[in-house]
Amino acid sequence: MRTLILSISLMLFAAPAWATIFDRCFYSMDANGDDTVTSAELEKAYPGKSEEILEKADTDKGGDLSHDEWENYKAGLGIVEDH
Repeated sequence: MRTLILSISLMLFAAPAWATIFDRCFYSMDANGDDTVTSAELEKAYPGKSEEILEKADTDKGGDLSHDEWENYKAGLGIVEDH
């Protein structure tokens, strides 16, 4: 019983897995400083997940991410930052 209560408590207070996955700052991914994150830059930040992220986050379907698209994507996942 103690183990069950401890397990439930840890689940409630642990950060969601996606919160740590998508906590990258936009500008840390924008390697060339052109204010967009390309699919190649996204792949470096999130290997193997860039296509899925781009499909969901690239709302204008331009093939890259703007700062607003990235922040809106994270906000949709419940990740809101002050910066």
